[in-house]
Amino acid sequence: MRPLLIQQLAPRLLTGEGGGWRLADDVPATLSTSLQLPHLQTQTLGLRWSWSDFLAGQPDPGRHLIEIQVPEPFAAANLYIVNDLPLHPSGLASLTVEVLTGGPSGQLHHEFRLDQPSSARLSFIRETYEELSLRWRAKAIVMTAQGPTQVVTDWQSSSQMIELTTATIGLTPLRFTAVPEIFDHVSAVEMQIGRRRLILTADNPEAWAVGRSQPATVAVSVQLPGGKESLGDLDLGPGGLTVDLADLGVGAMAPVTLHPPANLQDRVAYLAVQVEQGPWRTIAPDTELSWPMRWQNRFSPPSLTYYTRHVPRTESGRTQIITEPATHQGSGRRIEIEI
Repeated sequence: MRPLLIQQLAPRLLTGEGGGWRLADDVPATLSTSLQLPHLQTQTLGLRWSWSDFLAGQPDPGRHLIEIQVPEPFAAANLYIVNDLPLHPSGLASLTVEVLTGGPSGQLHHEFRLDQPSSARLSFIRETYEELSLRWRAKAIVMTAQGPTQVVTDWQSSSQMIELTTATIGLTPLRFTAVPEIFDHVSAVEMQIGRRRLILTADNPEAWAVGRSQPATVAVSVQLPGGKESLGDLDLGPGGLTVDLADLGVGAMAPVTLHPPANLQDRVAYLAVQVEQGPWRTIAPDTELSWPMRWQNRFSPPSLTYYTRHVPRTESGRTQIITEPATHQGSGRRIEIEI
């Protein structure tokens, strides 16, 4: 019971500040709420599996790897290359690996492309009994706002297994998407990543960005019929961000506050309010009624039907007969009760 009360009343009692919460400055003297209506909570999880991370967490990684034998001189040997980075024509378009073997094979190379295997096995000839001295570098084609650009890594020493990861390549491809249903409410979703702005629409609900590292958050806004509205800074998950209906607050339960007019005490001796499908509540001059409603989205508060009955007060201060219930319509985050 106590957590449910806190969940319903927190938006009226607390305000966000400095990554935490503090008591709001305009807390009403009295709050009223209902425990009869359900509250929904949505959490989005992003999952991505990494072969490199899997091996790093194993007590014996060799159990999960093909045995690689050091070749004899002038014997063919295998070199394995595994790409752990996602490729896309709008992001990291391709990865080419060049390997110096130091033997008769000279220089090997392999290009990873979209929709092709993410691993490769190359053969080379070892020249002598001396310790293997393999060196490699990668050339990446990255799509930017100005067009394609090539990023070349430094030469690195390696064994017969080369892993292409964010750490070894120094690039982080990020995928940004929006669920199709979100465009029933907005015409576009905009994301600001550094100096680059990505725009997602119903026709193009996906965009990519490639950087040196992954930022913790990204600024997101949406285009509504009435103009642009900010969703704030959203946390990035593994490999990017998907904006869904929960981020827009579609169907979320949020409070609508009904408050009395400023001159209530001069106009009535008694006022009661009933939100549709709710109980009657007595309203005092310093009382507010908070009622949870299901919103179309966080920028479009629902319409609310409520009823009132009151005991009018004349200018001389005398009271009259209580009125029959009257029906009213209201819309917005805060609704002034009509009498």
